[in-house]
Amino acid sequence: LYESIKLIGDVHLQRGLRAWDRVDMAEAERELAAATSSFEQAAQIGQSDAEVYEALADAWIQRVAVAQQQGQLPAVQSGYTALLDISNKIRTADPKSIAGPLKQAQGLFWRISAQDPNDDLGDLARQCQTQAERVLAKQAQHPYASNLLSTCVAVLGSIAFANRQDPEPLYRKAIAVLEPILD
Repeated sequence: LYESIKLIGDVHLQRGLRAWDRVDMAEAERELAAATSSFEQAAQIGQSDAEVYEALADAWIQRVAVAQQQGQLPAVQSGYTALLDISNKIRTADPKSIAGPLKQAQGLFWRISAQDPNDDLGDLARQCQTQAERVLAKQAQHPYASNLLSTCVAVLGSIAFANRQDPEPLYRKAIAVLEPILD
């Protein structure tokens, strides 16, 4: 009956999101950690249920966001590592789902946002671009994947500009990805 354990995780996830909205980061982290724990327990039992892994990925994405907002770089890095593992499990449980690459692109976005000086932002942005494009290959004009793709391509444009290269083609691509969504 792993579904009941997942439901407990869902409650903690919602409480964590509400705490984050109130900017109560300590409470958000406690609730998100509880959500993660519940989802991990549910995943041990329901190993073939991609929805459990998707919920676990959502909890980790929020934990990474909270850590990034608080400048807790080691927590961002460890959360990102956990998220990569989970997105691979989503792909195994449901290879046709867009959730695996979408969750990975979200994690890459937060990793880029953390601006770790040891990270290769260009490599992370290209990985983000690849994952978002995988989603869009299955669901053209997916709004969140389009936003992630646009953001990661814009990061590549900023890197090109910093390296005294022409960023215009990248910025144009970033805009072109979003225009159909706006329409």
